[in-house]
Order: sequence, then C-alpha cells, then structure tokens
Amino acid sequence: MGATIAIKGDIAGKGDVVVSGTVEGSIDLADHRVTVEATGRVKGDIVGKQVQIKGRVIGDIEASDLLSVSSTGTVKGNIVAPRVAVEDGAKCECRIDMNFGGGRDAQSATSLPKK
Repeated sequence: MGATIAIKGDIAGKGDVVVSGTVEGSIDLADHRVTVEATGRVKGDIVGKQVQIKGRVIGDIEASDLLSVSSTGTVKGNIVAPRVAVEDGAKCECRIDMNFGGGRDAQSATSLPKK
C-alpha cells in the first residue's frame, strides 16, 4: 500500500504485505512477510512469519521466524519472536520474548501482558 494510503481496520489474508502508508488496526498474516517501510506507520498489533520494521509501530509484534528493526525503525510494544535483529540507531521501547514456544498454539507459554 502506498505512502498516501490510510487504512482504519484490520488486515488479514494469505500473502505478503508492504506498508508505506498508515494502518490503524491489526495486521494478521501469520504465514507471510510483513514489511513496514520507512514512511509506514502502524498503530495496532502485527502477526507474521517474518516482520521487518523500517517505520513506526505502536503495538505488539509476533513473528514466528524473524523480527528485524532497521536503523530507521521505531517499535513501542511487546515483541515475541525466536530471532530478533535490531540495527544500530533503531528505537525500541519494548519487552522482547525470544523463548518462542510456537506462537498462538503455545500462547500460555509466550503471551505477554497487554499495554
């Protein structure tokens, strides 16, 4: 979705998504890649297989494979992922849980308190 697009509502489906605009709602693409570009803003939770943050996210993030936050990225929320990469310069105000027990199926082992 382009930089001038704003969505209010949840996004779910089968396929990768690249957010260059604004999303106010959750993004649930558990088996796919979610990328928030440098111009992207998400206010809501994100679930994906691989999640890459270059823009700003306010919400919890669950990645079943890898979460990466680039030097231009900002995350405010809880993170659950088995692998986390944070570049120098990234801004994170979050709690990180890398003791990943299988995501939603093992939520009692990995669930983090809501803000």
